[in-house]
Amino acid sequence: NELEKEQNARSNRLKADVYENSMELLREVQKGHNEVQEAAAKRIKFLESGLEQAQAEIASLEQAATQLEAKKAECNELQEALEEIEEEKQSEIAAAAQLA
Repeated sequence: NELEKEQNARSNRLKADVYENSMELLREVQKGHNEVQEAAAKRIKFLESGLEQAQAEIASLEQAATQLEAKKAECNELQEALEEIEEEKQSEIAAAAQLA
């Protein structure tokens, strides 16, 4: 009977030790998981910040491209107008030469 009590007490101590070791292992695993999750969250925040900057740059570049196209069209119109003026000038010079 005394032997059974000692065996039960020993068995209970071993079970308690296993339980405590298991709980400690779970706490360590959870701590590691939390650290990884925190690092991932920081990385996501950093990447989102970079993405926002890139999107702002793209919007700025798109606006610059639109402005550049407008200026290009304006330059083409001015070039055409200059060519028309040059043709008129040549016509006037030819007409003046015929009159002289």
